[in-house]
Amino acid sequence: MMGWTEQFIIEAICRHTEQELRSDETKTERMKLSACSALESIRRRVNGYGAECFAFVLLVGIMLKKSQMILNADTKGELEAILEPSVPRWNYGGFLTGPYHVPEEEAIFWSKASLEAPLNDEGARRYRDVAAVAFPEEMAEIWGTDDTGEGGIAV
Repeated sequence: MMGWTEQFIIEAICRHTEQELRSDETKTERMKLSACSALESIRRRVNGYGAECFAFVLLVGIMLKKSQMILNADTKGELEAILEPSVPRWNYGGFLTGPYHVPEEEAIFWSKASLEAPLNDEGARRYRDVAAVAFPEEMAEIWGTDDTGEGGIAV
């Protein structure tokens, strides 16, 4: 559960983004309303992750990145894509992500999946790599480093 300071930071990110959206003269009023609605959806999702006690560094990463994406969106289709959860697709030996993918959110999904069942080798490697985005020192300590410089999956 997020404390009041964490909730305050998430709220500050939202309010700043909303202020930027409302003052953007290049967007129509309809697009501004859609963007504010998308922002509210992301805020609710992040608060839900907070209620599940996920690390704040993941939550703030999601909020900052998705907020910036919403600010940069020019179409309702882009907003809909931004609202999609950051779940990669498996494609013949590798994971594919889209332009609105946020590794911190993917790490949350891998965490949830690993609680339900053991991850296979590819899933465990992917979980390691996306978790390393938010927790580089901790992941290096847990997993060690790859002496060959290879084996990491591009996130």
